[in-house]
Amino acid sequence: MTSGCRKEQSDGKGYLFKYTMVQNPQNLDPQIAVDSNSITVISNTYTGLMTKDINGNVVCGVADSYTVSDDGLTYVFYLKKDYKWYTFDNTSFDVTADDFVFAFYRLFNPEMQSPYGEKFSCLKNAKAILNGSEDLTYSDVGVYASDKYTITFLLDTPNADFLNLLTQSFAMPCNKTFFESTHSTYGLYDYSTVSNGAFYIKQWFYDKYGSDNFLTLRRNPVNPQYDEYSPYAIQLTIDEKSTLDDVQHSFYKDETDLYYCNSLDKSSIDRNDVVTSYDISTVGLVFNTQDTQFKEKSLRNAFAYSVNREKALKKSNSDIDLAYGIVPKSCKVYGKYYRDTISDTSLTEHLSQDEVLQNFNTAKDILGEISDVRIIMENGIDSAYIKSIADEWQKLFNINVLIEPLSAEEFNKSVESNDYQIAIYSLNSTDDSPYSFLKYFLSTSENFNYSNLQVDTLLKASEQCLNSTDVVTMYSQVEESILHDIVYVPLYYNKSYLVCGTGIDKIEYNPFNYVLNFDYALNYNQED
Repeated sequence: MTSGCRKEQSDGKGYLFKYTMVQNPQNLDPQIAVDSNSITVISNTYTGLMTKDINGNVVCGVADSYTVSDDGLTYVFYLKKDYKWYTFDNTSFDVTADDFVFAFYRLFNPEMQSPYGEKFSCLKNAKAILNGSEDLTYSDVGVYASDKYTITFLLDTPNADFLNLLTQSFAMPCNKTFFESTHSTYGLYDYSTVSNGAFYIKQWFYDKYGSDNFLTLRRNPVNPQYDEYSPYAIQLTIDEKSTLDDVQHSFYKDETDLYYCNSLDKSSIDRNDVVTSYDISTVGLVFNTQDTQFKEKSLRNAFAYSVNREKALKKSNSDIDLAYGIVPKSCKVYGKYYRDTISDTSLTEHLSQDEVLQNFNTAKDILGEISDVRIIMENGIDSAYIKSIADEWQKLFNINVLIEPLSAEEFNKSVESNDYQIAIYSLNSTDDSPYSFLKYFLSTSENFNYSNLQVDTLLKASEQCLNSTDVVTMYSQVEESILHDIVYVPLYYNKSYLVCGTGIDKIEYNPFNYVLNFDYALNYNQED
């Protein structure tokens, strides 16, 4: 009889995660930080009134409960009494309502130069303060603490996204006493940082002339959810001489547990690696409605409805998804994927080839002979995909279609000066809201010479809704209206990828701003 040792399956907890940053975090002050590395650290070291669970749902964080008035203009939050601040030198003290009030004052205090005040322009007096009112100061913004553990927000207009905004980095609390004790170094060194989140900064070493720079996060021992957070530490290597390609090489040498990228060589991926892809931007056709030919909608109809996305995809060497809508698939409303409710294919009208040709002939009757058509596109766009579409137009309409690749500067200049007939335009955003893509088409944005009163009205109304169902309905109506006008024709979605090592799970990644959260991260492949 023989016996042997069997490796026990780990529960995934208690692991030290390794991750490489290609830039040093610029500032760990939540009301100031804008770069993804800083916000990644803030995301792991702070907890707001509201937070997001592992499924992306907005749930209570420091808040124990909250109430919302029927008109959506008053939010009252009742704080948990066991949340503590924890500092570099292992001291702790209570998190209170005043810490959130002070944070919001900082958003609107012009001396702080926070870029985030506009995010909360729905608050009472906020717009007037942001516009430099002589009668109001930052302390007049609609937020106050009625006692140590109760905070009230007063709004001028309802905002369906208000609870979600409270989960963002810029809405994290700030303790006034600690802030003032740092003497203008708040968030710049390990000793001038403080945490109320899952982790705290144990050590931050950075020498811009040296190497071996790093930032170490340890699980916060005074956090009331200490046992729920999975890793015991996160080791962040700071290597400013590295590129994202170098980080990928480090991953394959087991020097880091994960990396993200916007293009992926699938042949390099180990079959046991965990790869998650996200649709994060929309590439489409923009017709110049000021052009002598494409001002005619029947011509735009002919070109738009003759696009064969499926055939073009077969010509492409890129890992892309077909797009029929403006909003990419990774966008969310209240933590739920927008496309799970509104399929992009449900928004698309279809015309037969006979109907397409009828539209083309109608355009010829109005415009006379259709001359050569010029497409401009920025270098880096999937040229094989676009060429397939252009070839089909040439065959179907018996015209010449010229494709002109341009540098980013040349492309933007041509679009701004209306020096194009068709432009291949990529819609991008740093957040996951459908609104951030649809706002390209607001009249005030002055993009694409487009103006539609219904679009303007619906998008404004969507910001003042009280429930997600109404918001989703309005967004879908906006998409339908824009697509019906045949100004922008979606072609495909570009992707971002998160690649994790074998057995790694539950790392939260925002592909729009490249922020990572390790609160519930697991590694089942470690030895138990």
